[in-house]
Amino acid sequence: MAIAVIRLGQKCPERSAYPIHIEVYDEAGDALTPTSIRWTHYDIAGDVVNSKTQVSVTAADSFNIVLNATDTAVTTAGAILRRVLLEVSYNSATYGNNLIMNRLIEYDIEDIPKV
Repeated sequence: MAIAVIRLGQKCPERSAYPIHIEVYDEAGDALTPTSIRWTHYDIAGDVVNSKTQVSVTAADSFNIVLNATDTAVTTAGAILRRVLLEVSYNSATYGNNLIMNRLIEYDIEDIPKV
């Protein structure tokens, strides 16, 4: 089964802060406050970036994941695609409790030449 991928259109300038705004909705399209939220940051090779693995976020129907300059540094030439795996647990009045929703968020880094 394929995971849902969200592709962000705005490139992140290398070595810059990059906020990713997240809003969570239930099956009916209503705002949903999850029971838990975690995220992990990967490069294109699948390696964790900057030790950002299973980072917990305070449960809310909307929040920001803010990547910092170290998170968005290009360490391997040409490795400009990054991924954030979002893992959300929630309860549904329709489908039951302790449900899991995974979303893969992709973005590109604009490689800035070092001077």
